[in-house]
Amino acid sequence: MAAQNLTATLDKIAAWVDSAIAPELEYLVPPDEGAVDEIDLEWAHPTVSQAFTPPVERLQDGERQAPSIAVQLTGGADGLRIDRELTIRLLLTIWSPGHFADGRFMRDSDGWRDLFNGLGTMVAAVENAETIAACSVDMASGVEFGFYEIDKEIPDLYPYWIGRVDFKLRRSPQANKRFEALL
Repeated sequence: MAAQNLTATLDKIAAWVDSAIAPELEYLVPPDEGAVDEIDLEWAHPTVSQAFTPPVERLQDGERQAPSIAVQLTGGADGLRIDRELTIRLLLTIWSPGHFADGRFMRDSDGWRDLFNGLGTMVAAVENAETIAACSVDMASGVEFGFYEIDKEIPDLYPYWIGRVDFKLRRSPQANKRFEALL
């Protein structure tokens, strides 16, 4: 039963991200062929997925790997007399190889700026939400954000950029019928 509660909560968190955050962000969609010099620019709101961004062959119609937001449960804790705590990570992946102006493409490494603008929007949405998925946002723990890291190193995935927003949610513990008579 607890696992169903967790998955239902994650479904609700993903739905919140899809309705409250994704519509506020818009990024370039990478071309299928990879060449950028003569593409028609396509912009899209991030696709929202749970746990991980699916590989290309498992994407549904209209979904994409970039831009995307993966909603992850990175940890949790329960106790007899404490709230359930869920540690949530939102991973934003964008494609930003450079800038397009006057029909010309100019390669640069400023995609981190686009990424951090999106992370700022995501942080603000979390900080302004009192509850997400019937859980309280734990503002005492704060909201952390930055580049996605692997073994404490920021991977160079140019022209893709990946950032994270980490926060905690709290909710009342589930009633445990075994101990009701003792309380």
